[in-house]
Amino acid sequence: MISLLLSRMHGIVHFFAAILIAGAAYYASKKYLSSKSDPVEIAEPVTPEQELLQEIREVSGRIGHLGLSAQVKELEDVCQQIFGEVERNQQKASLVRRSLEYYLPVTLKLLSTYQDMEKQKIQGETIRVTMDKIEDIMNTILTAFRKQLDSLYKDEALDVSTDITVLQAMLAGEGLLESEFGSQP
Repeated sequence: MISLLLSRMHGIVHFFAAILIAGAAYYASKKYLSSKSDPVEIAEPVTPEQELLQEIREVSGRIGHLGLSAQVKELEDVCQQIFGEVERNQQKASLVRRSLEYYLPVTLKLLSTYQDMEKQKIQGETIRVTMDKIEDIMNTILTAFRKQLDSLYKDEALDVSTDITVLQAMLAGEGLLESEFGSQP
């Protein structure tokens, strides 16, 4: 009887020991896994050109000229479209290399100079003329980047134009263009 009681106690002790060990393992694994499963933000790769654009945006934010800041915002939008198109089609990277590697750094330099001059309490003729020139060249820079973006779509535009011409010829050849679309090519 005592041996039976001891064997049962022995089993109960093991049972509770197993519960304690399992509980400890559960809490330890929960702590370990929760620290490992916290969401980790993965930064998107940033190119030197995107970093330059970020710097341009920051400098622009410190400039009081609203028109110039609006131009910089549009420049940023155009550049983002250029980046997207180059990312989509890496063969186009050579078409925009000069714009991104030369014009963006010069733009940053000009805007930084503008910001520094704008801070001057007394703005003489030289400072005012220089600031006016920077304001004027920003129009030119923005126009150049718009044209650069536009040039990235020349091949697609040619393909679409060719497709349209072929389609019109086929429709006209089948007599469908005049009756359904009202005019011939």
